[in-house]
Amino acid sequence: MRGLLPAVAAWLALLTTSGTAHERAHALDPSRPQRRAVGPPRGAAPQARLDGARRGLSALPLPHQPRLVRRLRLPAALSQPLAVADGGRLSLPSAGPELLELEPGGRLAWRAALSDGPSVVEGTLMGSGARVSLLASGLLGLHAPTTGVARAVQLPLEPAPHVSPLALSDGTLALAGRREVLIVDDTPSVLARATLTAAPHTLLEVDGAVIVVQQDGSLWRWQPPRSPRLVRRLGLTPLIAARCGAARVCVAVPPSTLLEVELDEGLVKARVDVEPRRLQPLLAISREDGCWLLTADRTLARYDAGGSERWRTRLEPAQGTSSSSAPGAPLAPPLLADTTGRLAVLLPSEPLRILTPEGAPLLAEDVSCADPIAVAPLGPRRLVVACRSGELLLVGDAAP
Repeated sequence: MRGLLPAVAAWLALLTTSGTAHERAHALDPSRPQRRAVGPPRGAAPQARLDGARRGLSALPLPHQPRLVRRLRLPAALSQPLAVADGGRLSLPSAGPELLELEPGGRLAWRAALSDGPSVVEGTLMGSGARVSLLASGLLGLHAPTTGVARAVQLPLEPAPHVSPLALSDGTLALAGRREVLIVDDTPSVLARATLTAAPHTLLEVDGAVIVVQQDGSLWRWQPPRSPRLVRRLGLTPLIAARCGAARVCVAVPPSTLLEVELDEGLVKARVDVEPRRLQPLLAISREDGCWLLTADRTLARYDAGGSERWRTRLEPAQGTSSSSAPGAPLAPPLLADTTGRLAVLLPSEPLRILTPEGAPLLAEDVSCADPIAVAPLGPRRLVVACRSGELLLVGDAAP
């Protein structure tokens, strides 16, 4: 592409979709005014851990008697977890490298080729409905939900590995770089930029502000046009973080503690300590701001908002499988809870488990894969399990 104008090069590099023309992106201009608010993204699972609070809490109920309904095979393996839009449409970053869109019945709606490599971020939807792709080069694509046609722009950003994009409630999008965070609108144009003091770990939203949890354990609150404000330095590398109450963020830190940070005053307390067990980077927050935690010895426990244990159970390995917490074992996808207190847990090469509000496990013996990458709600009492290999398992309720 040597010799092409930068805007045209970015436009051509991103996407080809059944011969449909591309849309030219706006020029990059950080001084442009704030775009109109279009609201939060819509769908059952529009971004990583379902919403900007990263709670892993679905508004849709989980199956009561889970069973496999259907298997689908994608044309390529998945490079990242999927997103679920309105009506059960699926946005899937594939290793093709492509961004795929499936209709609720499983038919391929469109496929958008990403010529510079696969998207390095999870399936994410903006408030406008745009599907997000972000390449390792910093090339951002916002794909139209009906056609896959993309508006593209080359960002001044080297994407931070393993940091999920944050679709904000005003319709904008926060993206993490190695030492910075950008906020972009759906044109796409850069609206704001903040420089960090260390590499980012998690982006989440609390009361309209971006909360940046850094790898060094410090928490920052950013609400442009103001500069980021330090909330607290924890001094420990975080495992996982989520909003867990009004102006509160819970951060799991090794080896065994879930800390609760009050954002206005920066006060910190240990909400849960599971010593001598070791916490895994798996956390879900209940409707009442309690939580579920999983430890390395496969102990799953539910706690109330005050940190008192409500129940505890051990997830016994399925027959013929080894412990998924062994070194080098595939990672389990995030925990998925619903507002009634049910919890979905899927460990590699083991059946899908749905735990009742009292902690009783229900197993879907035919729902399993060696490389699960996501468990997401499709509709009331319906789930989709995505395997990195490109297999999708659709889960529903057993007939009464």
